[in-house]
Amino acid sequence: MKPAWKRFWPCASALAVLVAAPPAVLGANTPRHTREFKLAGLRPGVDTIQSASRKLGKGYELTWQTEDGRAVVWRRVCPRPIEVKAEADSRGLIESLTGEGWHYPGDADCEGSSDQAYAKALPGTGRGLKIYGRCERVQEIYGTPEPKASSTSNGKQLESYTYTFESNSKSTLRFEVSCDLSSDTVNKLRLETVGASAQ
Repeated sequence: MKPAWKRFWPCASALAVLVAAPPAVLGANTPRHTREFKLAGLRPGVDTIQSASRKLGKGYELTWQTEDGRAVVWRRVCPRPIEVKAEADSRGLIESLTGEGWHYPGDADCEGSSDQAYAKALPGTGRGLKIYGRCERVQEIYGTPEPKASSTSNGKQLESYTYTFESNSKSTLRFEVSCDLSSDTVNKLRLETVGASAQ
């Protein structure tokens, strides 16, 4: 009869191989998402409508808001028509932010707008993805998205990317990107809380 330690040696060896396997092997099929917390310099679940007004008031014009002030839209024309919309809860805490282009009815006089001013004016994420940026940057920055969705709007073919992750405030954030396939550019960014904050 073999000693007990010899009879159990193959099982122990197999277990050791599993324990020693690197995480990259065990989780090779698990998508890796880079988390995003900011859009237009603001953080859903952290910043308020009041702080958004102070920040965006320096370069954008307040163009619309609801009577209770819980949904507000700021716009600017130059160097390219852009709008930022914020929606908040009853306390004024921002729940969602949306940045996108809008149709300006006429020709805007944007002479003198420098490339630097242009880049600064475009609302973007904390990771550097901006409206009118290249669509290929989406997966370069954030990794593989959840299943993509295709649609058509105003004759344009659009493709949407969605990412969901935990925020620093322990609520869930959903990040959505819409791309115009004809120009291969980002035409809409949206960041929102989809879970109650643990406070």
